[in-house]
Amino acid sequence: MLRPPVTLCAVFLVLALATVHAQQPTDLVNRRFAARVTHVADGDTMDIVIAPSRHVRVRLHGADAPEFGEPFSNRARTFMRTLMSGRDVTITGKDVDAYGRLVARVAVGNADASESLIAAGLGCTYRRYATDAALEGALADALRAKRGFWASGAAQPACVAREARARVQSPPRPPRNGNSLPPNH
Repeated sequence: MLRPPVTLCAVFLVLALATVHAQQPTDLVNRRFAARVTHVADGDTMDIVIAPSRHVRVRLHGADAPEFGEPFSNRARTFMRTLMSGRDVTITGKDVDAYGRLVARVAVGNADASESLIAAGLGCTYRRYATDAALEGALADALRAKRGFWASGAAQPACVAREARARVQSPPRPPRNGNSLPPNH
């Protein structure tokens, strides 16, 4: 039988370790920092490591990719893996979501990952959480060029319906380059 002080110390140690393990990355919000992408989970979620050894799961800010099993989910994940797997990136923390992921803009070289995904027609803007002229411009380009799931006759993931509802609720502001969204898109 353990003596009470030993039991109390053991409980305290377990709770302290659990707290550190479950720590949300709130200290990274409103910060810009370098990291390396270690894994791309899907089209809008990746794991990064901040030197020397802090691991953080990141959700792209302003972009919504198809979920697993939806049309274009594999293409979105492959696109993001090609863009950033194993690469050094610059992260700008914006928020922490309900799943404990850092919501952030991710720059790979001079390319913004959210803009790249949307411009390729493999992601929607996520107006529920962000309005951004650069993302609206990327969406307009994808629609105009009929890229990815915006192609005629292409199967469309659920984010397209969310995109349409959000557009009706809050029409987009014109992108900086003067382009506007085509009607009904």
